[in-house]
Amino acid sequence: MIYQKRIASIGLAAMILATTQFASAYSESVNFVNANLYLRVFAYERKDIEALLFRPEGIGPFAAVILLHTCGGQRRMPHITHDWPNYLNKLGYVALVVNSYDSHNMRCRKMPVNELRAKLFNQSQDAFGGLDYLAGLDFVDRDRIAVMGFSTGAISINLSVMYVNPRRWGRPKFKAALAAYGHCRRMLNRGYPGNAMPLLQIIAEHDTGMNASCLAVAKKNTSMQVLFLKNTYHGFDQSHIQGKRDDPHGNIIEYSSEATEKTQNATKVFLTKHLGK
Repeated sequence: MIYQKRIASIGLAAMILATTQFASAYSESVNFVNANLYLRVFAYERKDIEALLFRPEGIGPFAAVILLHTCGGQRRMPHITHDWPNYLNKLGYVALVVNSYDSHNMRCRKMPVNELRAKLFNQSQDAFGGLDYLAGLDFVDRDRIAVMGFSTGAISINLSVMYVNPRRWGRPKFKAALAAYGHCRRMLNRGYPGNAMPLLQIIAEHDTGMNASCLAVAKKNTSMQVLFLKNTYHGFDQSHIQGKRDDPHGNIIEYSSEATEKTQNATKVFLTKHLGK
């Protein structure tokens, strides 16, 4: 009888341990400090940045992906707060969804070019702050972290994130980047960044306000990988959009489940190649 109780106790302890080690994926609200990139283009202002952290099943250490939102921000945008982080969790990646707009008291509107660039640079500082934060977590592999941006988040990657790598000695670095439906005007005007990390540029055929500069860069530089989505508009992965609509910058948005699935598959292949399984 005593032996049977002991067996039962061991079984219960094993069950508790398994539940702890392989708990269901979950998200939590976290905060971190934006990074000082030590560039003279825009002034640095220390900010506490809000984010959502999504952790997959298992004990890690995991590779991770930082997600940078569109002009619509983080809130009320299920593609950035649900669809993409849950997809990445299923692949075994930690996902960190950065809330730049609320953290900087920013909003989506038309603005002068210099002001817009400053806002995009803020998002880049937040991306590197998120990188520092993830690199300090014991369940994240600091050498396998990528960044993925959508619209303004993608522009932030193309505008500055690609140009500040590698960072100062001893600081973590992004292993790869993915930019979805953003423009590439700085790359076109100033040249593709030298010694750049791997970049997947995701381009929608009918996103004419964004795609022209990226297509031009792709012709000049074959090191930039491109996913070109035919018959697709801006914001094609935003599943809450019904029909066509315009965003504040005049881009036509239309959801496409087919384009979203193609992008997810390409993302899986790209991350596996550069972050490993």
